[in-house]
Amino acid sequence: MKKLVLGLGLILSISACGTNLAPIYYNNTDKAKALFYCTKDDFKKSKSCITPEIYNTTKQIDEQGNINIVYKDSLYFQKYVHLAISRSNDNTTFIAIMFYMRNYDWMFYNRAYDRDGNELLLMPVKRKVVDQRYVSNAIETLEQFAIVVSKEYLEKYKERELEIKLYGENGSEVFTIQPAIVNAFLYNIDKFEKDNINVR
Repeated sequence: MKKLVLGLGLILSISACGTNLAPIYYNNTDKAKALFYCTKDDFKKSKSCITPEIYNTTKQIDEQGNINIVYKDSLYFQKYVHLAISRSNDNTTFIAIMFYMRNYDWMFYNRAYDRDGNELLLMPVKRKVVDQRYVSNAIETLEQFAIVVSKEYLEKYKERELEIKLYGENGSEVFTIQPAIVNAFLYNIDKFEKDNINVR
């Protein structure tokens, strides 16, 4: 557990560096490959890499039969994930899906399962109020947590959507990551493991 916490800390140190991933990249592995931010700490002898912000998406078929990737949620609520990897000074590698879930009320997320029924390791990071409307007494909350995965686990989703259902005390919801994004991340994991990736 100590190594998991350390790996999570390394990722959190660069999570603010991610940018918004435009819809055109959600179904295009080649375009998504290039959007990968990496940094290193010469004192901690560590290295971390992270994808841009990935929003919850679904596929829609238009009248011409074309498959389009569209957002599931209003972007106002900024529900998104980063796929991230870090390596500490003892060469321990940590891979996680970092969730940033914004809602009108606390969900208190505490469990996660994939479509195949596997329970995933969920590590809470922070909960905070990001806005409060004094007239209506409504609040907007941000819950941040990580789901720890492995490279082998992600490889199962190279050709199908990765669907994760998040459960909390006040409800549940499904977050979907498209195969093109997973493939781009796996490509960069390979470069990361071979130390053949640009670090800023």
